[in-house]
Amino acid sequence: MGMFGGKSGFVVSERLKNVGSVQEKMARKGVDDPEKFDDISGLRVVTKDAKSTREAMSAIKKEYATRFKPDATDDYITTPKDTGYRAFHATVMIDNEPHELQVRTENFNKWGETYHPIYKNEPGFEAANTEAVHKYFKDMAEVYAQIDEGKKVASKPKCPPELQRVHSCLE
Repeated sequence: MGMFGGKSGFVVSERLKNVGSVQEKMARKGVDDPEKFDDISGLRVVTKDAKSTREAMSAIKKEYATRFKPDATDDYITTPKDTGYRAFHATVMIDNEPHELQVRTENFNKWGETYHPIYKNEPGFEAANTEAVHKYFKDMAEVYAQIDEGKKVASKPKCPPELQRVHSCLE
């Protein structure tokens, strides 16, 4: 059975944000209490395609909608971010504690993991934080959205040299 074996068509993983990431976010947002963050811990549901994403979102909403934190739900599938990113994010309250929930396709999981260090301007990726790289990721988001809907894509954008140097081109 592969990653997407069985009937569900998705895989669930958990994460706990590391201390350095929490400290960086606290400094960036001018917050002195880590308990004010909704994304220190969370679950990620990675689906095989757009249809599986809709099915997972439907099941999650049916089970947890009453636990969604008000004004902490972002449907980037219906309204993609300016970067092209598509996913569903919600903060779910469990035992009075907030936990971030993300639902995205395997393609957008790869896209997000690859883009994150560039977007965050992490050490070693500064030279890749260029307009050409951001355009490449936006264009690849459009390609992935088409693929996730089961459509054929004639061509993919060319990976910029500055992204090739950090070995972060998408397939």
